[in-house]
Amino acid sequence: MFNKTIFKQTLKQNWKLWLILTALMALMVSAMIATFDPVRIQMAAEAFGDTAGMGGPGGRGGGGGGDVTLVGMIGNGFFGMWGLVIPLIYVIVTAISLIVSKVDRGSMAYTLSTPIKRLKVIGTQAIYLIGSTFAMFLVVTIVGLGVVQLAHGALTADEHTSDMVAAAEVLGISPGELASTIPLMLENPEAITAGANARDIPEDVYTLYLAMRMMNYLTDGLYSITGMTIAELQATPEEILENQEVIDFIAGVFGFSQEEIDAMLADAVNGSDEYAYDDYDEYAEDYEEVPAATQEMLMIGLTAAADYLGMGTVDLMAEIRIVRENPNALAVAVSESGAMEEEVVNFINQLWASNELALDEGMQFSLVDFVSLNLGAFLLMFAIGGITFLASSVFNLSKNALIIGAGLPVGFLILEMLSQISEDFEMLRYLTLNTLFDPSAISGGGTFIPQFIVLAVVGVVLYVVGIKIFKEKDLPL
Repeated sequence: MFNKTIFKQTLKQNWKLWLILTALMALMVSAMIATFDPVRIQMAAEAFGDTAGMGGPGGRGGGGGGDVTLVGMIGNGFFGMWGLVIPLIYVIVTAISLIVSKVDRGSMAYTLSTPIKRLKVIGTQAIYLIGSTFAMFLVVTIVGLGVVQLAHGALTADEHTSDMVAAAEVLGISPGELASTIPLMLENPEAITAGANARDIPEDVYTLYLAMRMMNYLTDGLYSITGMTIAELQATPEEILENQEVIDFIAGVFGFSQEEIDAMLADAVNGSDEYAYDDYDEYAEDYEEVPAATQEMLMIGLTAAADYLGMGTVDLMAEIRIVRENPNALAVAVSESGAMEEEVVNFINQLWASNELALDEGMQFSLVDFVSLNLGAFLLMFAIGGITFLASSVFNLSKNALIIGAGLPVGFLILEMLSQISEDFEMLRYLTLNTLFDPSAISGGGTFIPQFIVLAVVGVVLYVVGIKIFKEKDLPL
């Protein structure tokens, strides 16, 4: 199944194409990682129409930009397009050149006239194609990890942010315990001061940040338990009453006793709000989401402030602290918006806190997810390479092999793109192998292992069939 001489010859003939395309992939993923800024991405999204979450807490059903993560950006931004197109070019060109092009040109006849058996010839070519494709993604993985560390320090970053560590020390608990019970910090001025100083932001902004972070933790936790958003649970409080896991989770987040939880749930069922967590309500009033109409008015003021400072609006929103710390810029924002200074400052504080939250969540990096993205892309190319390898083994003319070997993979890619343009074309994605590689599922905690197994099985079957056909077919020698 393997011949060292043929492998060396194949490597010599194809290494330049591999090097160029691998370097291009590594360069593109490196640039994407190095320039990643979750705050600016969030602000740009909101500036171009997605403003539902501006000034509100993140998480499911909220704003705050929790959907922008480093791994998510790599998955959807890189592996959503160029991370598949570039290796696809390599796989198609190489698979065709390894077999059918040699038959077409007559060089295969010379190779097979030697004592080397046909099975070793085709087996060596298969090993080269699979191995070189794997090496391509291995290089991209290693380079990507290196840039992640150099640009963001994400590989060796502490599990908890510096403010959580500082506040936990004041409270005498571990950062992990504090992260799941934020009210402990909200009720302790010394802890708030320690956290704000560690994060280098004002205490009022830090308080908003904590409230947003707590709501993210709450909404995401409830969604993972029930599959329902906060709004859906509020509309059906019996879903909470009947689920002890939900009750225990809420009690843990807010530090409630069982009696307090029972009283609050009873009020919710009866449509009453007589029992309330006064301390939390005080904070909740501060970060209540700004109505859309008011946001538009306030954004007019921030745009004017950006012009005054000679900055783009998105850049200013990403560095919103500049307006609060510059009295002249703040005066422009207040004047042009027609709002009270207190309203403008409150909106600035909310954006600032939201930026801090987006930065936290965006810079979370999962080594497992990143490796899984590269592995999934390789397995997709392994399966698609099997198609081209099979076509190259079946046909004796390159033009015929390209019809199937290149036509199907390119067709898959086109159908995948069409399925993303409109919901009317969504079903088209199920006609392709590409649907078995879903970067969003990997970075978003979805299911992807079964799809990986299918891709691996498809690839193995196609390569085995291609080898068998080439071994047994009549060649024009």
